[in-house]
Amino acid sequence: MVRISELLQSHNRRSEPQAAAVSPEPDQAAASAFRPLPEPEDPPVRTEPYQPRENAYGLLEAIVGEAARCFDEARMERRLRLGALPELSEQLVARIAGGDRSLVSLAFAGDGEFSLERHGANVAALAVRVGCELGWRAPRLVDVALGAVLNDLGMVRCSHLAFASGALTAEEREELLDHPAWGRRLAERCPDAPRVLEDMIAQEHERADGSGYPDGLRAEDMPEDAQLLGLADCFEALTHDRPHRPRVASAEAVRTLSGARRGTFRRELLRALLDAVPLYPVGSWVQLTGGDVGRVVAHRPAAPQCPVVTLFFGPSGEPLPRSRTVDLAGAEAPAIERAVSAPAGSS
Repeated sequence: MVRISELLQSHNRRSEPQAAAVSPEPDQAAASAFRPLPEPEDPPVRTEPYQPRENAYGLLEAIVGEAARCFDEARMERRLRLGALPELSEQLVARIAGGDRSLVSLAFAGDGEFSLERHGANVAALAVRVGCELGWRAPRLVDVALGAVLNDLGMVRCSHLAFASGALTAEEREELLDHPAWGRRLAERCPDAPRVLEDMIAQEHERADGSGYPDGLRAEDMPEDAQLLGLADCFEALTHDRPHRPRVASAEAVRTLSGARRGTFRRELLRALLDAVPLYPVGSWVQLTGGDVGRVVAHRPAAPQCPVVTLFFGPSGEPLPRSRTVDLAGAEAPAIERAVSAPAGSS
């Protein structure tokens, strides 16, 4: 098990050499189920340039809209076209690499109903942010953003399973395990898709230790881009409500991922995630070691995991006579004991 304390003590961000991608052999029987591409012309896709989004919210919504178009084309078995997604991904990368933290904050605000398209846009923002921590350059990050937005493309064949509120049957689970391979086949039919996009879609559910699916690949058999995408995908899923379970706090999500079986995710990626995403986002509630409860109000870039907290309640839940603000990065400041739900009576 990788402890969060170990990750905090180690900030070596040097990227390891990228392993050569190995494409899984296609399932010929399944592949033959594809109907031939339609002969009539597909409806025209938007060709005029997307103007730069004036704000982060507008950019994410534009990405969600383009992703919805791609998913609709896949459902109708039309030839997939990326359309404006590359241009929007470039805008996403430029903003995040330039220091804009609002995109990641919006991605993990938990607002809006769950959809595959919104999930992909959220994963894109997180994956790009983590990629920046790894020192990756813009062209590579644009490909990562594209892979993130379309990471669940193969779910168009079984999208009902994404909204299941109970345990899946054995047959449903088998159907779910096939979706990465179907996503690859759909991406292969996209004339303007980079090859790495196919690999990311097909392999983001693989794990470094070989415990993933559909092919049980290990780290050396898959590109680092797919490994990063898998980690971002898991973190986004844990920190958002799903039909079968509620979301958990960022700190609990990191504990879950770092406490997974050793080798599931590479330590370098976990460290970059820890640097990229605050364990205690602004607006979240925490309990300190002394028992007082407060709300996170700010972060300092030099100490993202030691936020500024305004305390409102005492150890027994009683309101404090006066609220007070404490910078947890201070030498004698208390530490965060745990993330908590918003107390009753808080605004």
